[in-house]
Amino acid sequence: MASKSSSPALALGPSTLDVAFDAGTLGLQLKRLRSSDPLATGTALIPCYAFINDVVKGSQGDKGGVKVGDGVIAISGVEFSRKAPALTFSAPSPTKTPGGLTTIVSEGNLADSNSSSEGSDFVHVPNAGVNTGTNTSNSQELGHVDESSYEDLMVAIKSHDRKESPLVITFQRYHWSSDELAWSRFLTARDFDLVSSKAMIKQQQLWRKENLPVDRLDPGIVRVLNSGGVGSVLHPPALITSPDNDDTSTPNPFLYVNLASIQSLNAEMLAEGNENGSDLIVKAFVSLTEECLDASPNPSAPKVSQLIDLGSIGLNFSPSILKQVYQVFESNYPETLNHFIIYPVNRFVAAGIYGVLSFINEKTRKKFIVTDRIEVVCEHLGLREDEVGPDLGEFMRTKSGGEEKCK
Repeated sequence: MASKSSSPALALGPSTLDVAFDAGTLGLQLKRLRSSDPLATGTALIPCYAFINDVVKGSQGDKGGVKVGDGVIAISGVEFSRKAPALTFSAPSPTKTPGGLTTIVSEGNLADSNSSSEGSDFVHVPNAGVNTGTNTSNSQELGHVDESSYEDLMVAIKSHDRKESPLVITFQRYHWSSDELAWSRFLTARDFDLVSSKAMIKQQQLWRKENLPVDRLDPGIVRVLNSGGVGSVLHPPALITSPDNDDTSTPNPFLYVNLASIQSLNAEMLAEGNENGSDLIVKAFVSLTEECLDASPNPSAPKVSQLIDLGSIGLNFSPSILKQVYQVFESNYPETLNHFIIYPVNRFVAAGIYGVLSFINEKTRKKFIVTDRIEVVCEHLGLREDEVGPDLGEFMRTKSGGEEKCK
């Protein structure tokens, strides 16, 4: 059933979560942020030194609502944050705020360091993210991470006596489309050229404002979604690790495109005098893309695969609609594609497919999987071959158990 898309035109701000941990296993696996990590690069800095890489089911962290991708920003009231100040500071020393929280203060001008004040929830570690002895604006651009601060964070976690009092960890959660998380993807897409990256993300923000959310109740969109030509599987039924999905055991969502159905639908609309058929198809694709990325296991590295079903297409293959979809996807969802799978295509035709899709850039072409083997498709999408069966299209048209959600 179609519903109005909830995808935000512009990303929401970060939310925070406080979780108190008693004695026992936290059930959390941390991933430290290093200077070499693209997330650390650029002016829209990620403030965290560590992200949650895995949450053990049934653990304290799981019961507390912690999710993969959450960043650790404070330990029992002490903030560990990469907010770079205007100056380089001396070694910090702890004091107490009127609110009773432990504060880390340093000598120097704190005007740009978001230092604590009465009534504030957290306090700031001014040295975080500063490349000592260099111009701090340059260190921000280069994404310098003070590696020792991560060690301090870990000491704060491990040294707390949870038998005496709970360890309170504060997490910060970002939407996958937030500037803080999106910035690294745009930098990577533009080979870390700051000028072109900023121009690209600015254009994408304008595009989101003009095109999102997609109205899933629009009759034209409903027609496309009900045609069987496009669909999505948000939670593949097999909880396995696919070859390129090492962040979590949950497979990434994927989009399904039945090219024969889409081309037929577009031809029908043109015959009816509707010249906007391809635009409606692109809008439906965008809506499903947003839905898939919302369901991606890790918002700091959101991924979606695309499965192009060429079964029954015959000699009528035309790349025009795929080209229109690709242009929107490449410009507005950089570095979110996991795999681009084209099936079924035998090895004798594969070279011709690459030629027809020459409009796709080299980076994306490296993610191509052109195959006539259903087991290859299943392996890379986190599906079980016995559940898919011999008819991929039929599997996508019906719910076949597991946790998949087909649209």
